[in-house]
Amino acid sequence: DLKGLTTTDGVIMFTTNCKNDLGTVNYILYSTDNGAQWRLSNAVAYTGTDESKLEQRNDGSLLLSVRQSGNRGWNTATYTKNADGTVTFHWGTQTRTGDIWGNACNADILYYSRQSDTDPDILLHSYINTSGRQSLQISMSLNGGTTWKDVYNIQPNGSCYSTMIQLPSGDVALLFEDESYSAGNGYAINFVTITREQILDWFVKAGGELPVGIGLTPMDEAESSKFNDQSSMIFNLAGQQLSKARKGVNIS
Repeated sequence: DLKGLTTTDGVIMFTTNCKNDLGTVNYILYSTDNGAQWRLSNAVAYTGTDESKLEQRNDGSLLLSVRQSGNRGWNTATYTKNADGTVTFHWGTQTRTGDIWGNACNADILYYSRQSDTDPDILLHSYINTSGRQSLQISMSLNGGTTWKDVYNIQPNGSCYSTMIQLPSGDVALLFEDESYSAGNGYAINFVTITREQILDWFVKAGGELPVGIGLTPMDEAESSKFNDQSSMIFNLAGQQLSKARKGVNIS
């Protein structure tokens, strides 16, 4: 996992895959001194999996999402910072959930906003929700990752590895591999921006209640269709609009 996490108390963490007598296992690689020194966690986070992602929940605990064939794997942990610069991790029980199901494919988890007086609690997860590498889906959790609900299908056709980041505007940038336009030439790299308004719309439709002061203008059918029609909004790095995605980097 090349997408790290900086906790609220300043610990930098990455998940990492190792092999030992248990097979393929996930540990946490961490630093308490802003990257000057790195240590491997004292305990295994998950066994028998790889390509995991890590987030910190509102109560300070860690939420680990791991790639598996079938249901997504999960684990949670609390941790203690020690005076000598080490961190002691206390992992719970490995679980799997049917809320997020699909192909064994790299995916991403993003804490979009945290519950407060002014923001709703929103976690996003991208993943492939079929047995093959197609149908890139966005799922949302309103309770810190305990349960998930599908809210949007980004690409119903050939697609796989994805990653997300929140932009200063409140929009989310999503980068993923798209095979739907390739005609046998491999994957194109597509970049899609999901607007803040779209995310809040998903939140309301998933059963969330917006705090007082957060406005929402629901997307009409025409705007929603425009968002879903990627073929009409694809550009290369030179800013030229394309009739279809091509091998290389495309921006939607």
